[in-house]
Amino acid sequence: MRTEEREVRMKDADGNVGEAQTYEAEVCENWAEACETFGEQGAFDIWTAGVKVKQDNVARNAFKAGKNEDEVAEAAMAWRPGGVRTSKKNIATQMMLSNAVAIQADEELKKNVTAAFLKNDFDELISLLKGEDASDE
Repeated sequence: MRTEEREVRMKDADGNVGEAQTYEAEVCENWAEACETFGEQGAFDIWTAGVKVKQDNVARNAFKAGKNEDEVAEAAMAWRPGGVRTSKKNIATQMMLSNAVAIQADEELKKNVTAAFLKNDFDELISLLKGEDASDE
C-alpha cells in the first residue's frame, strides 16, 4: 500500500465549483493487495466500476465527436489502460491481407471469407483465418 494525496472539488447549490480540498488515502499497488484489502469479489467490483466509468468517458467523447452507436460501442469496448485494443475489424482485415494468397488459392475459403466479410462478421473471419495463420508458421 502507498499513501497518496487526493484532491476533490465540490459544487455548491448554484453549481459553482469550490476550492480544492485535499486528503490522504491509502492505495493498493497491485491486485493481490486489492484482494487482501477488499476481498476478491470486492476488488473485482471496484475494478468493474472503474472500467465502466472509463468506458462511459470514451462513449461520451465519441458521441460528442459525432460517432454513431455502433462506432461508440466499438470505441468503448476497445478502451484499454494506456491505449486502445485493436478492433476485431482491424484484426480481421490484417488477417485477410496476410492470407490473401491462401484465400485466392482455396475456393471454399474464399467463398466463406467473402460471405463473412459481407455480413461484417469479424468473429467468423478471424475464426476462418486462424487456421491459415497456423499453417503459415
